[in-house]
Amino acid sequence: MNEGVGAIRTQRPVRVAIRVAAVVLMSATAAACVGGGASPSATWESPEQASAAATSSASAAATDPTASSSASASPLASVLATETPAQSPLPEPTFTYRPIPSVGTAPAGPWTGIRWTAGPLVRQPDPIGPTTGPTTQFEMSGWSRGYVGFRTTWSQQGNSGLHITSNVPSISEDGLRWVDGKALDLSGDGDMLGRIVEGPAGLLVVGYAGVACGPTSINAMWLSTDGLSWRRISFSVFGLSTPADGAVYAVEAGSSGYIATGSKVTNRTTGLSEPFLWTSRDGVAWTPVNLDKALFKGVVADNATAFAGGFVVAGAIPDPNGGCGDAGASTPSLWWSADGKNWIRDAVSGTTSGDFASMQVTRISDHLLLAKETTSFLTSDKVIDVVWTSADGRTWKLQKDALLVENQVQTNGKRGLLMSFAADPSGHLDIWDIRSDMSLFKLNQTGDLPTASFMNGAYAVFGPNGLVAATSDGSQFWVGVPTAG
Repeated sequence: MNEGVGAIRTQRPVRVAIRVAAVVLMSATAAACVGGGASPSATWESPEQASAAATSSASAAATDPTASSSASASPLASVLATETPAQSPLPEPTFTYRPIPSVGTAPAGPWTGIRWTAGPLVRQPDPIGPTTGPTTQFEMSGWSRGYVGFRTTWSQQGNSGLHITSNVPSISEDGLRWVDGKALDLSGDGDMLGRIVEGPAGLLVVGYAGVACGPTSINAMWLSTDGLSWRRISFSVFGLSTPADGAVYAVEAGSSGYIATGSKVTNRTTGLSEPFLWTSRDGVAWTPVNLDKALFKGVVADNATAFAGGFVVAGAIPDPNGGCGDAGASTPSLWWSADGKNWIRDAVSGTTSGDFASMQVTRISDHLLLAKETTSFLTSDKVIDVVWTSADGRTWKLQKDALLVENQVQTNGKRGLLMSFAADPSGHLDIWDIRSDMSLFKLNQTGDLPTASFMNGAYAVFGPNGLVAATSDGSQFWVGVPTAG
């Protein structure tokens, strides 16, 4: 692709392949419970059924000392039948749940710890591998009312590989009790979902076509006010009749509205394109942004965000004498707008020009942003990472804490947490509270800690009640509620 005058760097969806590590581990656990040989079938009970079964079993135990009680069984273990005469059929093992535990609420003020609670198994763990039948992947996000996710089901279609058969939304207030909604309209392409974002009109999720690697542009979009019912938005709202006209690569949102970054082709013959932005208050009507030709000339935009102070675009300005991509030096930069119409290039001190540079902007909260520069040099293989923070999107303060560079920010819109990319020797992810003065406090984690191998892509989402982690197929959840004092 000839990037020409300018371009938006493509934001490939993270879901480039089915995550099977957690699925393998969960299936191995189930296999260990039922013993060797052929796998017996299982009956899955609701919490109410499990409670009734426990009461009935306890009554039986009172009259028959040999009767086994399901009340003492582990939530992940099967209740195996005792040895019986050969002529009597063996009962099928039954998997039972513990009652769903109650979790507390996050306190106000600085946090000092996180207490994790493991929820019961909520569905049968997914089969292993693409040849054993349907495969499920669960992706989720925090939002102002709790947590929202999508359960994507894949099935094998002959020799054509995996195919998405459904995307079912699900919501939860506490991260343990989930309710499913109506499956998305998957007519046409765009069934590979991107990240869920929240703006003034509600939740918005975009779709990418493809399965294995996925294309770089968005071609479907859905909007919801409750997380259960989703309305498909025509992609014509961006004014791009065909892929030859341009593309939308990413959509972000905040209290100021929604912002989409993309590119528009200026010359179909040569393939020349320029960066392009769209903004919206309701996620349905999108206004193209008339970028100042002098201000954005040659810009390669990486991403954008919306917050209480307006909109911020992050990117880099390549050397006009250089070539395309990583040829010639480029300088990372940021642009701010209060209304999405009039833009100002920020003065960011401490940036480094190199052979290839990029800038990413992230919300820590609706009133605090973080920008990260990554600049590399071809001759020395040197890479420089630097971060800044801003309360208004215009004035940026250099931050020297290496933890901010090396880890990822999670936000629930009101405050932020920093989460490690890699697990510590114990298999857990480190988490820090980001204080209002940008100091970091490492949180002491207690309770039923989920290990990185169980967590959905080794991450947790941040909502009003705290953190929620899940197995990759959504068969079990963990809730981490912050503590103070």
